[in-house]
Amino acid sequence: ATDGRLMQAVLGAASEGGRMLSLLPLRYYEVTVAGCPGGARLDTHRDWCVAVGLSTRAFPLLRKQPGWDRFSCAVHSDDGRFFFSNSSRNARMSFAAGDTVGCGLRLGLAPLGGRPLLFFTRNGRLVSYECC
Repeated sequence: ATDGRLMQAVLGAASEGGRMLSLLPLRYYEVTVAGCPGGARLDTHRDWCVAVGLSTRAFPLLRKQPGWDRFSCAVHSDDGRFFFSNSSRNARMSFAAGDTVGCGLRLGLAPLGGRPLLFFTRNGRLVSYECC
């Protein structure tokens, strides 16, 4: 990596039949989930949900979880589901306090079909990916 950008990476998923996921070129970030000092949410008395994903500038930053509209997509900690445009599917990606969650985007390349690929990691291991 140079100047903070990951220039080349290939993840091997030997536990998934030896498949390889090419990630060139890509953008990636990680966050470590901290515990919530307040406990349950006041409005629903349910546990907090952390969403990790991507959004456009049009996504409103208040009163909405990423993935609940067409301007964002994310995995949610409470149910491990991938959300986009208020629809969801199981991503096997639940996580909690202490976990480090990564989100990456492989940009679409014409020789590879031109479609971007969004992927998620938990504690350094590839867990799920979605074609955008």
